[in-house]
Amino acid sequence: MARRRRRSVKSWKNKSKKLFRTLKKWGAGGMALALVVSAYLGLTETEPGRMLADEALRLLGGQGSQGAVVAQGDAQDSTGAVHFIDVGQGDAVLIQQDGEFCLIDAGTSQAGDDLLDYLDRAGAGHLKLLVLTHPHADHIGSAQDVLEHCQVDQVLLPDEAKSEKQVSYTMAKVKQTMESLGVPGVVGQTGQTYPIGSGTLTVVGDGIVDDNMNNISLVTRFDAPNLSFLDSGDAEEPVEEVLLEEGANLRADVFKAAHHGSSGANTAEFLAAVRPALVVASCGLNNEYGHPHQEAVERFEAAGAQFHRTDLEGNVVVWATPEGYVVQAEKSEGDSLEPAA
Repeated sequence: MARRRRRSVKSWKNKSKKLFRTLKKWGAGGMALALVVSAYLGLTETEPGRMLADEALRLLGGQGSQGAVVAQGDAQDSTGAVHFIDVGQGDAVLIQQDGEFCLIDAGTSQAGDDLLDYLDRAGAGHLKLLVLTHPHADHIGSAQDVLEHCQVDQVLLPDEAKSEKQVSYTMAKVKQTMESLGVPGVVGQTGQTYPIGSGTLTVVGDGIVDDNMNNISLVTRFDAPNLSFLDSGDAEEPVEEVLLEEGANLRADVFKAAHHGSSGANTAEFLAAVRPALVVASCGLNNEYGHPHQEAVERFEAAGAQFHRTDLEGNVVVWATPEGYVVQAEKSEGDSLEPAA
């Protein structure tokens, strides 16, 4: 397996660590000020860093629409996080809360080794819940590997009866593996709740009847102290419209860009209901679909959200702390996945 080259951010961390620790006691304003000073002293040299500084300026100017703090620095007090795992053109999102874990989707079959390596480094050998949003191979391709590698308490499945297309072969194999291992599965329905540590995962949408399998995607929201996260799989505009019509509780600080950042999803109306402070797109470098689409990126920016993408930044981890969200990105392998000290 080819090793990915490390994109080091240690230089920035070393230079700014003392600054953040000094200003952290000032609260949100101090952390935002640290970002601005770091950026304009040349300490934040990457494009994500410049975006982070712009967000900090908005926070200082009182222009943030969400009220959530977005910062980069010390996350050692975090008890919860959302890991957007770089699995190429696919999805794999790990929710961590108080030492318990939930994995939403499992990437492609080709990404299996990288995914399992990440779960091992994160200490996620035991999953309280594995959520498979819909049967496309870029979301469930390594689900069998995960089931065989980890202790999985339960699997939350999409309602395949809503798909007007033939049931996927990949999903059939996943269900066979579940049966052979004795892992129980349940079809997701709106209103179901699942405890993860001190947080709760809620099914806020269970898809619609459609010939587009993306639109049977489960939509889930996770709520915990200092953390709220929404994942809509590959659900597109028709699903977003139904959720808005039904008055679903979509509000979340952290949002996984729907369908890898497609312009066929992530509508302005939907984002207005979510009001995210952070949006992360899971996508492959130079993918054939052009994800994330520029139209969607512009909508994220118009909504006032800070935007990250796994194709350029690698694994993106959003740590939740009492002071706000701390974002870390890494293009490396072999490091421990602990909050920055």
